[in-house]
Amino acid sequence: MGYETRRKKKREVQIERLYAAVESFKYILLTGETGSGKSCYVPQMLCDMKKPGGARVLCTSPRRVATLSVAQRVANLRGCMLGEEVGYIVGQQHALSSATKITFSTAGMLLKDLSQEGLSKLDKYDFIILDEVHERSAENDLVLSLCRRHDNPKLRLIMMSATVDLDVYRRHFASSFCHIAVDAVSKVMVPLQTRTLYLTQLADSNPFRDKDDYIQSLLRSKVKNTPELAVIEREVEVVPNLLELASLLIAQINLMFEPKWAILVFLPGFGSIEALHRLLVQTPPLPGSLDNLSIRILHGKVNVKQAVSSFCGEE
Repeated sequence: MGYETRRKKKREVQIERLYAAVESFKYILLTGETGSGKSCYVPQMLCDMKKPGGARVLCTSPRRVATLSVAQRVANLRGCMLGEEVGYIVGQQHALSSATKITFSTAGMLLKDLSQEGLSKLDKYDFIILDEVHERSAENDLVLSLCRRHDNPKLRLIMMSATVDLDVYRRHFASSFCHIAVDAVSKVMVPLQTRTLYLTQLADSNPFRDKDDYIQSLLRSKVKNTPELAVIEREVEVVPNLLELASLLIAQINLMFEPKWAILVFLPGFGSIEALHRLLVQTPPLPGSLDNLSIRILHGKVNVKQAVSSFCGEE
């Protein structure tokens, strides 16, 4: 039996187990390791259940970027545009139509809808999926509590997590609860390599010879001393010389290594992130040193579609 045949057979078994569970239980907890296909494939399995017109599924996630990126992925898998069979509601942005059967939403947006329309809002769906239920927050807990309180015997609540205390949920939901361990439905293993570099190593191999004295002294001074931080508008920000240091290090790493690596820079405030972005785009340390890089900002204040484009490689 070939790999594709085995994978297809495994998926058929998963679907049968899931269908049997939703026929008999009101609350189902699905657990499976990260990358096993829970977020992308379970909503589709439920949507494709043999019901007149197909089943309607609402899937919530704690984070905006994750919500929109999964919605886009599922739309691609089903060969449709966002807003057709697959839609989303994220903040002030939405893409829905009368043909939408799978809706992705943040937990916060679902709470807002329930506060305005009441629990009857849930009646338009056959399945409510709460993804990442192990991430305890006021929003997640309220959504879980309200969905449980809603008296609709036909509605099924599906909870999904890669890591969760099974006994807690079993005790909470009692006899109407079922647990299913999900095997990988479509898992692609991507080999990742990381490299740890210390400032002293970079200082010793610095390619910016025309700025050698400045860089050497700046790098070595920051190895021994705690970086100075400034409080600006109630946010912790990095002082300008450290932003220049970060700019130089990014350019240096980019010039030193082949093939090119992705470089993540963590900064303590949105102001610092914007300042470094401007520095990299407007005044790169050396002409041409950053030409091959796509420089992106990732932060909660950034437009959701812009953030998602960072993961999708869109320009």
